[in-house]
Amino acid sequence: MSARILCLYSGGLDSLLAARLLKDAGAEVQAVHFITHFTGSMEKLSGERYMEEWGINLRRIRITFEEFRPLLEKPPHGFGRALNPCIDCKILFLRKAREIADQEGFDAVATGEVLGERPMSQNRRSLDVIERESGLEARLLRPLSAKLLPQTGVEKSGMIDREKLLDIQGRGRKPQLELAERWGITEFATPAGGCLLTEPQYANKLRDLLNHLKEATDETVALLKTGRHFRYPEGPKLIVGRDKEENEKLLQHGGEGRIFLEVRGVGSPIGLLFAHNPSEEILTWAAKIVARYSDARGEPQVTVTRWDIKRAEQTLFAPPAKDSELEVWRL
Repeated sequence: MSARILCLYSGGLDSLLAARLLKDAGAEVQAVHFITHFTGSMEKLSGERYMEEWGINLRRIRITFEEFRPLLEKPPHGFGRALNPCIDCKILFLRKAREIADQEGFDAVATGEVLGERPMSQNRRSLDVIERESGLEARLLRPLSAKLLPQTGVEKSGMIDREKLLDIQGRGRKPQLELAERWGITEFATPAGGCLLTEPQYANKLRDLLNHLKEATDETVALLKTGRHFRYPEGPKLIVGRDKEENEKLLQHGGEGRIFLEVRGVGSPIGLLFAHNPSEEILTWAAKIVARYSDARGEPQVTVTRWDIKRAEQTLFAPPAKDSELEVWRL
């Protein structure tokens, strides 16, 4: 009787290797890719074609901002160097995987984790914590480092031959690259990339949003990846598009309490101001920033058009913001 194993798939090499290793060990393998605003993708991943070639079905599951939010406000196991709650994030994913495993009769859940590869989330203590708090004791299989870890239930029962699993450890990638060459794997995500929460600039924008709780929604979190972001002191936020694609995207986010700004007749970004009944001072502030990034930035005074969901247009006159001012307001 072969083991039924649900394998977490990130798009990286380690998770690809884990799935292939289990497949070669005779297991029935299915994969799951979790998507948050900060990691994962609805688009086809670079290494996904190998899953198809190996006959491994891959499903995608989206995790909402509200589900993820507690991990950003007070993660039980703390943050990494930026705003990345790596241990708690992995626990969340594995709890979701455990629910699927329980409902659909999988014998174990597997990951591509490697003992010692990441100092915060893949040391021995963290691996034990993740297994325990995810509710997967003796059901969480790490095939790349399995021989260095306690046996899981599928190993003890003989459903998976432990001798077919590996004993990789440490931050070096040589064993993984050798396996990739053996199996003809040439496409996969880089190990350093993938999570926006590890990027300091993105983390700063997200911290600002979390400090304005009423603003933080799935929509506004998704917009953190679009445009330049500015905050009026103790006031509203402005997003300014960087190119045509971003301008078009911002125009899709009108609504109550949303104001658009643009310099007509010249190359201009779209500005999206999040404000209900803003004062003239705030409107002028936003207009100055939009003017600064328009092709009229060299003019002493620029005409900026503003409108809202009701298409009520108004003309503003503002000097382009100085670079020194932008640095004070920029998130």
